[in-house]
Amino acid sequence: MSTAPATARHHRPRASGVLAVLSWTGIGAALIALGVIALAPPAVASAAEAVAGIASAIVAAACVALRPLWPRAGWWIVVIGLMGWTVSHWLLLLDDPVSVASERLTWVHGLAVVSYILLIIGALTLVRRRHTARDTTSVIDSLVVLTAGGALVGWTLLDVASRNPLLGALQFTQLAVFAILNLLLLSVVVRLWFASHASTNRGIRIVSLAFAALMVADLATQYRLAHATAAGQLAPIRWIEVLYALFGVLVAAGAMNADATRRPPGDSLTTTVERSRILALLIVAMLVPTLVVLILSEQLGTYGPLFVLGLVGLLTILMSLRISLLLFDYGNLVTRGRTLTRATDAIADATTPAELDAMAPAWVAALAAQSPARPVAAQVVANYIPADGLAGAASESRLTAEFPIGGTGRTLLVHPRRRLDDTLHTSLELFTDQLASAYDRLALQRRLVDEQAQQRVASLLQQSTDVVALVSADGIVEFITPAITLLTGLQPAEVRGIRWRLLFHDKQQADAVLDRARESYAAGTGSGRGALTTGDGRGQLKHVDVSARWLPDEQHFVVTHHDVTEREELQEALRRQAFHDALTGLTNRVVFREQLGRALARARRSPMEFVVMMIDLDDFKHVNDSLGHPAGDALLRTVANRLRDCLREGDTAARLGGDEFAVILENTWSVKDATTVAERILTKLCEPVQLGTTEVVVGASIGVAVGNASTEDADALARDADLALYQAKYGGKNRYHVYEPSMHADAMARLELTAQLRKALEDDQVTVVYQPIVDLATGGVAGLEALVRWQHPTRGLLPPSEFVALAESSGLITRLGERVLTLSLTQAAAWQRSIPGLGQMRICVNVAGRQLMRDDFVDSVAQAIMQSAIDPSTVVLEVTESVLLPGEGVTNDRIGELSRLGLGIYIDDWGTGWSSLRYLDTLPVSGLKLARDFVAELPDARQIGVARAVLELSNSLQFDAVIAEGVETAEQRDTLIDLGYRLAQGFLFGAPADAGQTAARLSGAVAAPWPVR
Repeated sequence: MSTAPATARHHRPRASGVLAVLSWTGIGAALIALGVIALAPPAVASAAEAVAGIASAIVAAACVALRPLWPRAGWWIVVIGLMGWTVSHWLLLLDDPVSVASERLTWVHGLAVVSYILLIIGALTLVRRRHTARDTTSVIDSLVVLTAGGALVGWTLLDVASRNPLLGALQFTQLAVFAILNLLLLSVVVRLWFASHASTNRGIRIVSLAFAALMVADLATQYRLAHATAAGQLAPIRWIEVLYALFGVLVAAGAMNADATRRPPGDSLTTTVERSRILALLIVAMLVPTLVVLILSEQLGTYGPLFVLGLVGLLTILMSLRISLLLFDYGNLVTRGRTLTRATDAIADATTPAELDAMAPAWVAALAAQSPARPVAAQVVANYIPADGLAGAASESRLTAEFPIGGTGRTLLVHPRRRLDDTLHTSLELFTDQLASAYDRLALQRRLVDEQAQQRVASLLQQSTDVVALVSADGIVEFITPAITLLTGLQPAEVRGIRWRLLFHDKQQADAVLDRARESYAAGTGSGRGALTTGDGRGQLKHVDVSARWLPDEQHFVVTHHDVTEREELQEALRRQAFHDALTGLTNRVVFREQLGRALARARRSPMEFVVMMIDLDDFKHVNDSLGHPAGDALLRTVANRLRDCLREGDTAARLGGDEFAVILENTWSVKDATTVAERILTKLCEPVQLGTTEVVVGASIGVAVGNASTEDADALARDADLALYQAKYGGKNRYHVYEPSMHADAMARLELTAQLRKALEDDQVTVVYQPIVDLATGGVAGLEALVRWQHPTRGLLPPSEFVALAESSGLITRLGERVLTLSLTQAAAWQRSIPGLGQMRICVNVAGRQLMRDDFVDSVAQAIMQSAIDPSTVVLEVTESVLLPGEGVTNDRIGELSRLGLGIYIDDWGTGWSSLRYLDTLPVSGLKLARDFVAELPDARQIGVARAVLELSNSLQFDAVIAEGVETAEQRDTLIDLGYRLAQGFLFGAPADAGQTAARLSGAVAAPWPVR
């Protein structure tokens, strides 16, 4: 019998060494196989994928078998699912690769489904083992994700697949089953990911990444199958196969992780993670219906709107439930905090240990009033011995939680209906700490008056964190415990003999505490209490709860001092979070509204004016999209600091949200003073900001409104400032505008014009005119620029200046741009085919920044090219440089994707925006357009130098020919020819004309080739 443990000890290191060799060998083989999958031919890649899967499954199984992973049952289910999935996936690759119009169904498909179900069960087991109680919020979170994901998958996969004539009923059913399984796995993995954020078991977090890789690969494969356009086997995509193999590698890596054996302490949702979780769910709930509408804008049909409405309603209900639970939890915390404060006061008033013993159960029940663990019974037991083997402990129907009360020998026993939640457990620990301090205080008070126990009292006082003082009737400190040094920085010897009141900042309040102690004794109501402040000698403010009891027989006060600085700082932090913006430190929207109301009330009491400014950063979205959100946050903090520098003390600066700021200038501010401050703010905000390695300049638009005693209300004044802000943006941005009463009429007119523009897009009132781009050497037509016009039913033909800015602010610019692109490409393709010599004529189309930022913009351009059957090399997209903010963000990727379609990319009005040479060298730009501002002053010597510099820059970067815009005189044309320009456009060569007039012009014109490098 004695040799068995020794044998086990001898074998354990050997088994550990074998496992290590096996694990690293298997992982090494899997990683090599990943490289082969990514680089080798399809046949070899298929074999490598099988090697990676088998090696990963063996490593994971060995780790589960030989290591005490937690939870073992969940890991075994995941590993078995991985093995089954690996075998089925490999057999399907060998026997029946992914193909369109395939109606085969074998036992391997059934194995794949069973394996997937096992993976879902395994993930769910990992989630459930982490929860210590029912988690309604996580269930709602999963329903939000499941609903949103189901909507997207249903419309992008199942709906498309159901209408794909190449897919049979059996293959559609197979696709639907795996799509549903992926959705179920997604809902479980989302819960697992958030729950394991701060976990000590990192193996579970790695497994959640493995599931994510599997879902992405599977959904990508299903998406390809649903959108297939031709029958036959789908060509393998390397990154999808790599993700399939990576699934197994990550499961093995999670099982190998050193922390995978640790049992995590339940859910680990910190405040930051909870906020991120709520924010992510809100984004999902808001974006998914929008994405569905955008994806199905052409396919909604009769029931589509009802589906979208139902989706929005369901997501709204789920998010409302989620937020309600969050508010409910917050309310519980506030209520429990107040209860804890009242309990502290009651404990401080207790005069005997028996009184504390009697009141403890009632306060425990009060603290647990809002907890799922209620009803809760409690009792204070002296000399309690925790017994693992108490006979009745295991058979009791209710749980027992033990809270030792300091070093008093007492224990608070709590008997909840179910396991205590974390917040209640923390509250009970704080309550127990207060009880411990109270017991210590009572013990000290009892011993202070016992001359025979002075040494024992001194020993206890040395250990107490509370300060206990014996103060004479005339307020002189005769005795004080050493803890006074922690509180004030003074030694006990320095305090003895001085007046007690001198320890505190508010001397009168300190005297009042002693007076209340005498009054309380006379009334029989306990002790005198007060909240005082002192300093610790290092410049730190200390908050102290003071309780003084008058002892008439000894003619002394026994005063207890409890340091509550941490509690006060926590409460102050909570107050600051409630009323200040966490990112910038400015006041938030709630405080701004309150301050605005106070300013209006003061103005009504005295003949004084005040000013409200609404501030919105220009093109801030480009910074976020191009440089990333950290850079955007840094820019917002810089703006907030600069805004403070522009204001005087007493004024209010607030961040309302996003890139919106507001300012209140109080006390006799006139319009002239307000405009001076607005100019100062604009100048300060336009200064360059260094964000990492990139220097950016972001302007602002400011709306100014003056308030006085006659102002209707605060909301009306804020609305006036918003109208002025809109006018500033509408007028060209980077400027301020003072509110005028006529702006209400202008706003209504813009609102009406917006509705008319929306109807114009539906009724085909938007048309395109074309202006020729000519070869300066021959006068021949090399291309056309498409320009938008609105044939208004009552106002006639409107130029872009009348409605494009309105379309941008209202979000209609996307539909407007898509219409212009479709009309111009279709018309240009017709002219190229019908008019001899114009087969390579270029068509130039302007693209707005908001269009470029859309995820589906490249697809819409490709669709327009396909529908018009135009040669993509003859299409030139013109983008303004203001949207090409230097960085590695979405703009770079979008321009690269457009260039790969074979299009030309020209930068319009180059030199009037960022003018950064960095993006010219890094982006696939085809050419530049010389802004009409530079052409208008030719042949001025300064502008000649600018034009020459632009041309030389284009030549040095080997761009296509520069296009000079706005040529209106022969003198300008001749100057450009002398400088070496090849292409130009302007009224000198022809005004914009409709399609009929342009066709006549092209029929009689000489065609010229487009100069390219």
